Amino acid sequence: MSTQNSAFLVESNQRGSSYILSLTPHQPHQFQPLPKMPTPETAEHMLIHCQVALDAWISLSNYITTNHFNENNQLLNFTNQTTMSQILQSPSTTSTITTYCYLLWSLWTTRNELVFRRTDSQPADILTRSIQQHQEFEWEKSIAPPILPGEPPTRSTTNNSRTKVTIDVGWTRSESDWININTDGAARGHPGLAGEGFICRDSNAQTVIAVAQPLGITDAITAETWATVLATITTTERQWYKVLFETDSENLMRLIKTTTDAPWHTSEMIAEIRYRMSQIPDCNIQHTYREGNQDAYGLANYAADASQTGNYCTTIWDRAIPPCINQILLNDYRDIKYPRVISI
Repeated sequence: MSTQNSAFLVESNQRGSSYILSLTPHQPHQFQPLPKMPTPETAEHMLIHCQVALDAWISLSNYITTNHFNENNQLLNFTNQTTMSQILQSPSTTSTITTYCYLLWSLWTTRNELVFRRTDSQPADILTRSIQQHQEFEWEKSIAPPILPGEPPTRSTTNNSRTKVTIDVGWTRSESDWININTDGAARGHPGLAGEGFICRDSNAQTVIAVAQPLGITDAITAETWATVLATITTTERQWYKVLFETDSENLMRLIKTTTDAPWHTSEMIAEIRYRMSQIPDCNIQHTYREGNQDAYGLANYAADASQTGNYCTTIWDRAIPPCINQILLNDYRDIKYPRVISI
């Protein structure tokens, strides 16, 4: 790997989306009748001859030629070493190679979207997805339980031996003087058109305020995080002193309640949530199953649907019932529960 390319990936990982803005402008593809492929696609075709791949590599200041392939059409590394497997043995380059692997995967899926669905993407979008997926992989790896060589994964072994039971799950109203806030996000893809929603209710199950906000194109975890950001801002601005936040995302709850480093694209939002919660005298956040979070889920999907129609206006119901979740709110008011099978 050249020094220029290595430095590029380091900088792009550190600066994230701010660096993406400086990429070469993208020219939309002019769709032509699909040619018949005389032979199966190869890695060389995907990385060199395809115009989508060329646009992405040029935007990334990275050039690949046939010299990077051996006689078996296997991709060689970008250093003086012989094969990709050798460079993977070097811990100092593992992170960079991981980013390249996600970049290759993004190129492949982008080409499939273009060929089969006529959906075009900008090279900057390809880089964004690659860095984002790499960051999520590193975060998941940092919190995963260790697995000893030769032993089966702990999670799989444990899950297979657990007993399954059915429990009743539903929304539970808060104690007197407390505000219960449910948050959620929804995305039509990873990433895709998304929305966030949250609802604040008192101990009598009366809606204090509910919000649904279309977000454009992002992923589900970002939408869920943004919903919690807005909910904490609403809480501090209205000076509520006893607040219980509920989310059906265990990953989000773990990020907020621990010192685990968040993926780069949500780190600033997680920091904002932690700060806002520290300003609330009596505050907690807990996980709930989807059955107990249907109101926020309904609002998030209402917002995601609005994104699909190009309507990006935020909808606020102040001391009013959102019509899109009217029946769900009524069921919650009646303390209706739903069966859910869990492992213990």
